[in-house]
Amino acid sequence: MKKRTLWMAFIGLAFTLSAQTLWADSNLKVSEIIRQDLRFCESTYPYDGGILVANFGSGQLDPLNAEGKGYINWYKNGKVSTLIPADGSLSAPKGMLVKDGYLYVCDVNRIVVFSLKERTARPRTISLPEGNLFVNDLVEWNGSLYASVTNTDRIFRLDISDPMNPGTPQEWATVPGPNGLLLDNGVLYVASYPADGNTRDHHVVYRIADLEHPRPEKLFQTSGQYDGIAFSSDHKALYVSNWNPAGLIRIDLQTGQATPLVLDLETPLVGPADISVSEGKIYIPDLPNSRVLVVEEPVQQQAAKGKNYRLSSHILDITRGEPAPGVKVVLSRKSGENVWTFVDEKQTDANGRISDFLPDNGKDSSGIYKLTFQVAPYFKQLGQESFYPFVEVVFEVGDAPHYHVPLTLSPYGYSTYRGN
Repeated sequence: MKKRTLWMAFIGLAFTLSAQTLWADSNLKVSEIIRQDLRFCESTYPYDGGILVANFGSGQLDPLNAEGKGYINWYKNGKVSTLIPADGSLSAPKGMLVKDGYLYVCDVNRIVVFSLKERTARPRTISLPEGNLFVNDLVEWNGSLYASVTNTDRIFRLDISDPMNPGTPQEWATVPGPNGLLLDNGVLYVASYPADGNTRDHHVVYRIADLEHPRPEKLFQTSGQYDGIAFSSDHKALYVSNWNPAGLIRIDLQTGQATPLVLDLETPLVGPADISVSEGKIYIPDLPNSRVLVVEEPVQQQAAKGKNYRLSSHILDITRGEPAPGVKVVLSRKSGENVWTFVDEKQTDANGRISDFLPDNGKDSSGIYKLTFQVAPYFKQLGQESFYPFVEVVFEVGDAPHYHVPLTLSPYGYSTYRGN
């Protein structure tokens, strides 16, 4: 793809109007707009009690420019200072990552590494293979750095366990238009963006649950031009920025429900890029408008609001003394001799809990049920061997208003009981 075609598609997306109504609206309060010393700001990243902002600094909005005018600001306590100056080290800085005192920055076809301990040290450059022009975002897990490249549908992985001697980038996964990345507890979320400006059905948000055997699965089905992605403060939802229509959506990780978050602005949002969340606020870089919107995070709205549920569960990893998040749990009901019928499937939240099995809708839900806890992927992402590929718990639901079935878990044992 020619350079001009790619960047024209990138900026042109913001001005495309869509008549499609996706979901019900939810309003957001814009508490502050940062404009000081910003020039085509593409990315934000929480750092040391503040927020880093990556700027192109170029004469024109060109995410593939080679002008060497890129720089990174640090916004903290209402003040803007320069962390990485426009000294020729960067041209079009995008996604950032701080790890072990080093700042990794995506910059066109490379990753630039700065020492935050020795600011005067020359940065290191990690080049991507030829043709990978749109290196966009970075995440890290267990000493491996993952880098998305939007124009080649590739995610690369490299070893950064020794920051002074990083490994060679290797192709790791293929995802349509990978843009923003988000990784937690070994689960990777990928926002998909069409580099040529033509949205297709496969431009959605993806989830990769197994980093050793990456198989992208669609998190939800509505296509868009998705850029930045971040967890809500309670880790129960994702915030995702979208260029067409320009805005922000919230995806509930329990229900999969997506809701647009409406901003009350005199100057409309045009190009929401690489967002971040810190201390209850969402930082949204509006790239073409050279501003960062500071938005109060919406109050958590439970999908179950106004409803009661008869069954809940949680998983406690007793080897770590912590809840087990991100574990898939399937609920089935016995419908005949040795016959089980699927009822529901959910995933434990950041607190290892699922609170909304069996809605109390007035219908008779009594019977024999089975919870199947898919525990092997959980231990695998922790680098632990486990004896059980999954755990099944069979129980009976009767007349009581609520049943709680917890699981205490280790790699080689488990127990369960009826809780409260």
